[in-house]
Amino acid sequence: MDEFSKIADAKTRTISYDDILKLLQKEFPDKTQTAIKQAIGDYGYDRKFSQSDVKRCVSILVASIESKPKQAELKVLKSDTGWSHHSLDVEEIRQMSRFINENLLNDKDLKSILPINENSMDIFEKCKNGIILCKLVNIAAPDTIDPRVINISSNLSVFEIAENNNLAINSAKSIGVRVVNVGNNDIIAGTQHIVLGLVWQIVKIHLLSIFDVDQHPELKNLLNAGENQKIIFGTDPEDMMIRWVNYHLKKGGKTTEISNLSSDMKDLNNLIILLHQLYPNDFSLSLLNETLENKAEKIISTLERMKMLKYISKDALINNKSKLILAFLAYLFSIKSGLEDLEEAPGIDESLFSKADSREARQFCNWINSLGIDSVVTNLFQDLNDGTVLTQVIEKVLNPKEKLASKTHLPPNIYWLEKVSNNNLVLQTLKQHQFVIVNIDGKNLYNGDKIAVFAILWQLMRAHIIEILTSLTESKTKINDQDIIIWANQTLREAGSSESLKSFKDASLKSCILFLDLLQAIGARVSKSTILKGETEQECQSNAMYAISLTRREGIPIFLSPDDILEGKYKLISVYIATLMAAKKEREMLNKK
Repeated sequence: MDEFSKIADAKTRTISYDDILKLLQKEFPDKTQTAIKQAIGDYGYDRKFSQSDVKRCVSILVASIESKPKQAELKVLKSDTGWSHHSLDVEEIRQMSRFINENLLNDKDLKSILPINENSMDIFEKCKNGIILCKLVNIAAPDTIDPRVINISSNLSVFEIAENNNLAINSAKSIGVRVVNVGNNDIIAGTQHIVLGLVWQIVKIHLLSIFDVDQHPELKNLLNAGENQKIIFGTDPEDMMIRWVNYHLKKGGKTTEISNLSSDMKDLNNLIILLHQLYPNDFSLSLLNETLENKAEKIISTLERMKMLKYISKDALINNKSKLILAFLAYLFSIKSGLEDLEEAPGIDESLFSKADSREARQFCNWINSLGIDSVVTNLFQDLNDGTVLTQVIEKVLNPKEKLASKTHLPPNIYWLEKVSNNNLVLQTLKQHQFVIVNIDGKNLYNGDKIAVFAILWQLMRAHIIEILTSLTESKTKINDQDIIIWANQTLREAGSSESLKSFKDASLKSCILFLDLLQAIGARVSKSTILKGETEQECQSNAMYAISLTRREGIPIFLSPDDILEGKYKLISVYIATLMAAKKEREMLNKK
């Protein structure tokens, strides 16, 4: 690295993009400029590079030389699961591999694993032990996984690998990744479409996290005239991105809006208008009259000249690769949103943007999506307002004798009165199952009344775990809160713990020591030296992170956060303990067999 020292800035000890390009071309004369640029990565061209960045690039280029010929080319485009064929996109594999290299190469826990050869199928092999997937989850949603719970070793046992993948899968579910009927064995086997799908969903959450009203308060002003403010509250980030694109299309004179990032971006005209609005001196509207290939070529060459080429390629634009287009748009927004002059929407109710409430809304979305119903919920209040999703949840959770689908007004053409009628059917069914429905009617759910929606969903979440618990008891008698408390105390006593559960509202639960003792009692490997006394807020937070990550590593999906425990959210705490009880009973039944 003597050459680096010669050209590095004396103060910052960094070099420019052009310098790193020349340095690597000199070091690897047999490599094409494209290969070297790929190794450098899709950073902004105005970025400064440190000596560790240069080492990262060298590692990637050396890895590509040392790889076997069959591994060096991305030739496999079909994944045969035995039941069906799943297409894999070469460019997506390359971009996901590059994302991992760029974000995790300097992680000390991954020194023996990275870099991934970006021009091979290496990613599927490197993800098998679950460590990369766990690290990716923490990039997408920091502090989701407690690093102390990840099994780190160059010689992991099959059991430890399975634990890591359980941890990755259940943590991914908790941040919004839709994972249905995927187990740790699918990752260990390197099932290509499952691994790539999981990686993409995690990366997507990270990319779209910038579409957040806390980071960019001006996003709240994208509310349309007369639109219910609750629609923006908890809006799916991808929908927020589409709102952002539509704002610039309208500003550019476009009368029609886009509703997706696939077919609506196919001819590249909407992308050109967006780029023109943000960079009028660089992207001319005359491009709209060009052929598709010319449009793509000129967009890419201009972005490269502007040192803004990231995630996309000419091939991605021509073939309408929506995942890569979404990734590029997120990058574009991070550089320039163009919302600086947007007037503040009148009468915004700031109370709607409570962090605690938005966290709870996300948790309910993620729980519903984990059930495997047909619908995908991204905006809780908007997606639930017509009653059709709630009827699917009820049929999944309560399994009523009379199916609701035959009585439900179905999309796409449902008038507001029919939506209210659907919601009234939902409430009527819930009352038949002894749900507490006080001062809630179909119109409350249609209007996205926060208190009403949360009340219904909390009872459904609790009913779900109670149904599971009841099915695991020999008598099939309905389990209640007192049964759960008795089980917890008996389990703690049998394990020699001095902890005891008085009620789910017990303030001492925030220390999480009782939860950790329960986890050990049901078979989790708990490191006693890791547990803190729980005498301060920081110690309680540390124990809560540890307990939640241990639970997920045990293969138990849960949808509460450390903050829920610290804030004493007793309803979610009761569901958590009930979930541990169900896991214990399930294991006991398996052992009997």
